[in-house]
Amino acid sequence: MKIKVYGREGCAKCTKLKEKIEKVVRKNEIKDTEVEKVNDLEELVEKGIMSTPAVSRDGEIVIKGEVPSSDEILEFLE
Repeated sequence: MKIKVYGREGCAKCTKLKEKIEKVVRKNEIKDTEVEKVNDLEELVEKGIMSTPAVSRDGEIVIKGEVPSSDEILEFLE
């Protein structure tokens, strides 16, 4: 599974969210999961992301403009 966290360069919430997702992946031993942070403004615009952070799972946007709880993260990872 490929998880992308979208946000502007220097976005503290976006960085925190990426770390939170990685922690949930480790804690729940979710195999074959890659977490990547995307700072490219063109890619954000291409995906229609107007508020960050945003998260995609295998190309599908699952979160926009919020930092979800660990339980919410686990839900979209399963």
